[in-house]
Formats: sequence, C-alpha cells, structure tokens
Amino acid sequence: LTDQSMFITTEDVSARYLSDEFDGRMVFRGNNTQNFLANQSSQNRVSSLYGEIKGRKQDYLLRVGRQSSMGGGVLGRFDGIAGSYGDASDMRYNATVGRLADYSDSAAPQFIGASVDSGAYSVYGVNQTAEGVLDRRAIGAEWRYYVDKNSAYALVDYDINFKALNAAQFMGNVAAFDASINFMLDHRKTPSLSIRNALYGAATSSIGVLQQAMSASALRDLAMARTATTNMGQVGITKPLTNKWQVGGDIRVSNTTGTSASGVLNSIQGYLDANPSRGSEKSVTGQVIGSGLYKAGDIWSFSATLNTSSNVSGNSFYVYNHMDLNNGWGLDSSIQLYKQTDQFNAVTTRFSPTVRGTYRLRDQLTFDADLGFESTKNEGANVTTKTLRLFGSAGLRWDF
Repeated sequence: LTDQSMFITTEDVSARYLSDEFDGRMVFRGNNTQNFLANQSSQNRVSSLYGEIKGRKQDYLLRVGRQSSMGGGVLGRFDGIAGSYGDASDMRYNATVGRLADYSDSAAPQFIGASVDSGAYSVYGVNQTAEGVLDRRAIGAEWRYYVDKNSAYALVDYDINFKALNAAQFMGNVAAFDASINFMLDHRKTPSLSIRNALYGAATSSIGVLQQAMSASALRDLAMARTATTNMGQVGITKPLTNKWQVGGDIRVSNTTGTSASGVLNSIQGYLDANPSRGSEKSVTGQVIGSGLYKAGDIWSFSATLNTSSNVSGNSFYVYNHMDLNNGWGLDSSIQLYKQTDQFNAVTTRFSPTVRGTYRLRDQLTFDADLGFESTKNEGANVTTKTLRLFGSAGLRWDF
C-alpha cells in the first residue's frame, strides 16, 4: 500500500535595491506539491509575495502583498499592507490592513489594526470581520527584555467581543550557574478565539449563513462552547561540561480543557458531543550533546523522554548524529525507540531509523536523499497489528 507519493518544488527568491535614501526589496516564497495518488489532490501555495521599502535616513517602512504577521495582534499570514513610522527605541507607530490567508474552508476574515512601540513595550488593537460578522476585536500588549545573555518576553491578548482572555505568555532565558536556563508559561484558547469556531460541526462553512439562523450573542456562545483552553509550563537547562560535551533537560506540564456538548441536532449549527479533557500531560526529557568527538563538525545527541497523562504513558529514546565527510559529502543518521501504554492497557512500540546524505556540488547545487523505515506494533486485548512503513526522498537545491 502506497500512502505517499509526490513531487515537491519550493521557491525562495528575493531581489534588493539599495540607495542613499531607501532600502527596497521584493520577496517570493512558494511551494508546489504534485500528488501522484489518485485520491489526493495537488497543492500550489504562495507563502510570501510582497514588496517592501524602508527608509535609510528616515524611520519608515511600507510592505505590500502576502506576508507574515509582524505582531500587533494579527494572527497569521495575510494579504495586505503593513506600515510603520518612527524609532522603536523612542516611539514607533504601526498600522496594518488586510485579509487573512489561512487556507480554511470558510471565507477569509478581513482586519484592520494599529499598534505603538516604545522601547521594550508595545500596545495594539485589532478589529476583524468574517463575511461582515465580527470575528475578533482584541487589545493587547507585549514586553521585551534583552540584557547580555538574559532575555524575556511577555504577551497579553484580550478579546473584547468575547469578553475573554485569548492568550497570555511569559517566556525567557537566564544565564546562571554557568548554564542557560529557559522557561515558558503559556495560557491560550485552543483554537484562538474566533466567531468561526462556531463552524466546527456545523452544516455550513459560511459564518454569514450561520448568523442568519442565530442571534449575535447565541453565535458567540456557540463559538465559545467549541473552544478549549490550554495551559502549559516548561523549564529547561543547558550546561556545558567540557569543550566537547554539554548536558540539558526540560520538564513540561500541560493541560487542555474539555468542551461541553453544543448545538442542536438536525439544524444548521449542528451538534457536537462533549469532548472530555485530556487531563494533565507531563514530560521529562534529558539530553547529552557531544561535538567534535571524532572530527571537526560532527555532532552527537542522545535524549530520553518520559511522558504521562490520564490516557497514555510512554517513553522514548532518540540518537542523532551529523558528520561532515570529505569532498562535499555530509551524513545525518538517527534512531528512535518509542513505547506507550494507553488507558486500556494496549501497548504500542515503534522503532524508526533514518539516514540522510547530502552532496554539495560547487557552490550552487546541493543534492540530498534520505531513506528510513518505521516498524510499529500495537498489542491490544483482542488483536495485535504490525505495520512496516518504508519511506524515502531525494531532492536538489539550487542557490543562485
């Protein structure tokens, strides 16, 4: 059985023009996937296509086209215009208007937003509609801190339309005890708060059609009922032992709430059964990294992870090696062992080795190929299944 067969082409092209007055550039990034399986469609997607002009004597920037969000409460890639004026260390004013390009089945939302940056602080507001229906109306703030090897970042995003906190995050990195300590606390709605969340389970992909059958408050309540909340905390440390070895590890705890039953049977809003919480999920990872053990440029990594939750407990062991060989050759190899037991005492074991080779021809052409297989065994109370999956790819990169 062949479950994947495709030809993938990616393009990343940019042009730049510099003068005494301004810095201008054009950027294009695209991906084309030709699927050779009869039951799967091909895709052609443009991730970036924009022109940008930035002043060299005056502090301004203007970017037009398909682009990724630069913050300011805009969630994701969009087609539109983004501009800024002023020095961020003093006061910079930003404005954005456009349409999200998220490849969803529903109509792409339109938005307009503005933000102000002053030193380490930013505040923003954004208003977003989908088919004329208010989708997101949020205010937020960001804070950044960088001193020597210490850094921190904080974000708060509050949706006025839903009267709920959409996201809050605090993360950073601290140098202490001759080590690097990183941490993150994250609280967010899953998926992000949007009136389009009401479409999950609905008999239509149009939020405009759905609103015709419901009041604005009922539509908000339905979207809220179909949105979960995820809380996550993580702390990790990396410490050099010698000039060739370093150790590290991290602890992560997360929890995603369940959602209650919502909607009405045989109606346009549809009916979704209650989805229980996954409970607290915990994982502990330890890692040892070696470099330059046999020759300059080689990397060895050994890591082990233990994870537990209310439904599944498991462990994995992963080994990775990179080596630069002679005459432009490079070799990457890895082996992963994984085992888990679920709440029904079914046991899954997986063994997956992979090897990847690269060859650089002159300065412009790089050929790479990889080959691997995955052996999976599921042992349940009544049935045992074994699956062997063989996969491989080859590609050519041209840097011009």
